[in-house]
Amino acid sequence: MKIYAGVMSILMLCALTIGCGTVDTADLILVNGKIVTVDEYQPEAQAVAIKGEKILAVGSNEEINALKGENTITINLLGRTVVPGLVDGHLHFAGLGSDVSRIVELDDTRSIEEALALIKRRVDALPAGEWLTGRGWHYENWVTKVWPTKEALDEVAPDNPVSFVGMHSHASWMNSKALELAGITRDRADPSDGVIQRDTETGEPTGILIENAQRIVRAVIPAGQREPLTEQIKKSVALPHSYGFTGAHDMGTSVTTINAYRELIEAGEFDFRINGYIRIWETGEILDDFISAGPVIAEGNHRLTARGVKMSIDGALGARGAALLEPYSDEPGDRCDTRYTGKCLRRVNSVPRKRFHSRPAFDRRQGQQDRPRRCRKSVGGSPGQRPQDAGGTCADRSH
Repeated sequence: MKIYAGVMSILMLCALTIGCGTVDTADLILVNGKIVTVDEYQPEAQAVAIKGEKILAVGSNEEINALKGENTITINLLGRTVVPGLVDGHLHFAGLGSDVSRIVELDDTRSIEEALALIKRRVDALPAGEWLTGRGWHYENWVTKVWPTKEALDEVAPDNPVSFVGMHSHASWMNSKALELAGITRDRADPSDGVIQRDTETGEPTGILIENAQRIVRAVIPAGQREPLTEQIKKSVALPHSYGFTGAHDMGTSVTTINAYRELIEAGEFDFRINGYIRIWETGEILDDFISAGPVIAEGNHRLTARGVKMSIDGALGARGAALLEPYSDEPGDRCDTRYTGKCLRRVNSVPRKRFHSRPAFDRRQGQQDRPRRCRKSVGGSPGQRPQDAGGTCADRSH
């Protein structure tokens, strides 16, 4: 019989193997099942005993029933399979629970006409001036395979500002009303870490904001249009639970979201495990606060860990934000560039390991405990050669 209890104690091992002590009784026993252990020496078992939130033992029905006490609950699995909780390696967790009644889902659209029809249906039900947001469009999935424009949205939403995140969150499509409220005109310069797409002849904004230029519009969407973050997070748990996931790496989260997780954990309303990576924006302003506060390690009975940072060195190919060695074939004047300055990269690389000395939530490998997690994400070929060029400053993007 294989014994599991997080870290196996010598006393427990003694009690179960040579009878020199009293064996803990289980709170819950599952019998007559197919227990997948993910242990190469005992890949499958018939039954499992659980005490508190830890697995006490796996083995045969007879072996596990020996751990039954007066108050033990026994469940007959009738041949069903039991697997360890799955952990997703890359999620933006809070977004899973966005209130679908407040947004338009465009993931399944196969043409711009289909997308506009969905948008019009929702806009027609709104009072003039109220924002409508959505997500999921990707022009490569449409028949025409060309960028959408603000004019197309103006036809179905002339009196409401609308904004739709797409291209796997690397671009947003919006109408003239939204651009106006955000103060985006032909004279507004691109932010250093994003692009305001413009008509090649007139220079007017087309209605597409790429990469972090999207933040210009997000900043003007009224807070009342967004559901409280804690409510989003609570709804986010249901979907992964339905597929057997009990934990996730939240890649690119924020201090605000980490505090929302804490609030829910303290209230006993967060039945999930998160390993969060704080997104560091191009200026690196969040990094010092994160280092000062120190890592979050296994808080709330291992519900929350946040001991790493995420840096997106460049953007995505579909949105033409990936930094390439040569210009894009369909946009000859643009090869894009990396986002971070050498100063910011040096600051990340200088984080003392001892400041983050502890065991991460989902990594039990020896020798990894004292390493702050630095997750650099790049898509194009250029960052592969130049993201760690800490001696200089990344060049401005050419347009």
